[in-house]
Amino acid sequence: MEKIEQYFDRLFKIFVDRRTTKAFFQASVVLAAAFLIGIKDQGPFLFEKEASAYELKFKIEEREGASLEDINCSELENDVADCRLAKYQMETVGSYISAFMSIMNLIRIFLIVCGAGALASFVMRPAIEDEESEAGS
Repeated sequence: MEKIEQYFDRLFKIFVDRRTTKAFFQASVVLAAAFLIGIKDQGPFLFEKEASAYELKFKIEEREGASLEDINCSELENDVADCRLAKYQMETVGSYISAFMSIMNLIRIFLIVCGAGALASFVMRPAIEDEESEAGS
């Protein structure tokens, strides 16, 4: 039982070490920058592509009087290519947005964990420093 206590005591001391706090803080800054860059650069790009896909989708739906999902493109007389392109664009944009949102959510989760770790490590450090100074006296 004493070994387990020593192990957790050592882990706690590593957690509140200044280098650990610094590493958590640096990771938080990098993750925050990645999150902001992703939103700033990829967000507008994906919005533009999504708007273009929806524009074609709505044009096809208006001409045919039905939902794009319900239209069989090969049965159309004039708009076969546009219909297939609209379906392809909607599927592709949906996949890209899903992947982008998954990556951004993962970055956000790591950012929260690292930020909380940096804060907890910083706040708990005085408790260890007080313990060590009392043990040394």
